[in-house]
Amino acid sequence: LLHHLQKITGWSAGKISEEVNGFLHMGLIEKADVSRKGKIIYSANSAGLILLKFSKSIINRMVKWEQDLEEMKLDLENNKKSLENEKGFTRIVELNDYFLGAIKKYKKSFEVMDEFDESF
Repeated sequence: LLHHLQKITGWSAGKISEEVNGFLHMGLIEKADVSRKGKIIYSANSAGLILLKFSKSIINRMVKWEQDLEEMKLDLENNKKSLENEKGFTRIVELNDYFLGAIKKYKKSFEVMDEFDESF
């Protein structure tokens, strides 16, 4: 299985192990059994709950960027006169605004997901 995962993802065995450990830490999967040969068998309770928890982890990662993006927006606004004629300036401002808006929406959905998750 590891070989197939490496082929599909292009990841090293170490990276796959790191991701599996991350899924374990987030509670997306759990160790179900260990074979006589030492192979670990993982299980999950529900595909829906896995998707929900995985989505929450992605949103949580994005929310951590909010402060940096707010600071970047302020820097771009404060230095607009010296930067606005630089190639890509407008696009950077647009992307920054897009990501800030998305993060705000994700934070709201994160709160809803927390309420939903607490009911299980």
